[in-house]
Amino acid sequence: MTAALAIVLSKASERNLKTEVCDQRTAYIDGRPCQAIKSKWFENYPGCRAMTMYMPRNDFADFLIYVPDGQNIVYIVPRGKIAHDTGWSESALEPYKDAWLLLKETAPPLFERRAGVLSEQLQRVIEEAEKRSLPYELILSKRGACKKDYRTYQQRRILIKGKRCTIYTASLLADRNQAWDGAVFQAPTDDWPEILLYILNDGDGGDIYVVPREHFTSETSLSLDSTRIYGFRNAWCVLDGVDPTSWKEVAEYKRRILSEG
Repeated sequence: MTAALAIVLSKASERNLKTEVCDQRTAYIDGRPCQAIKSKWFENYPGCRAMTMYMPRNDFADFLIYVPDGQNIVYIVPRGKIAHDTGWSESALEPYKDAWLLLKETAPPLFERRAGVLSEQLQRVIEEAEKRSLPYELILSKRGACKKDYRTYQQRRILIKGKRCTIYTASLLADRNQAWDGAVFQAPTDDWPEILLYILNDGDGGDIYVVPREHFTSETSLSLDSTRIYGFRNAWCVLDGVDPTSWKEVAEYKRRILSEG
């Protein structure tokens, strides 16, 4: 069996829970089908830790038990909470830490087999594109083309008005004692994107900052009031080559839109 399953079985034994091993990764624990999954911690930026959350491609388990690499800790997550491969923050994971009592839960929605074909971030961008009648095209993933994955389309790339756009999450900086709101804006590591779409993760849908590729050449932390980013908030005119920080260009763009409408 895998090291992850060995840790899970050891912890279940400490609680006198009945176990029945099925294969290297799965077992019945207290009569419930479970899958042990090796995971690891990572940092999106300093001070913000999250853990990788793989979603199994089979439908066996009611519970996904994540075991972070090198730690004797388990996180017990009902299957219905996971729709795709993702990452959860430490605070989001805390209710599931050694949560063996969840094995007593039977509410059907907790164990629904879900597969998110489109990530939340991609759905958010599509929603904004449709709201503004902007033509868009999803990009087929290599694994999806071979029918080897539930994700048919690339989740961080999309064509909007023919422009190659890459999607990022710009999370607010954790230090709320500072006098200003700031966020980390990642930079692309390849030459594919023409436009960078930063979804501000503020817990309320979030604004989308629409930024030309050349604007960020390296990862940058900025105040949201900075002149380097403020004007790009929901600035979809960038897709038409308009500089949203230029009053003259924006005024001409608005006149053109009105005349065309």
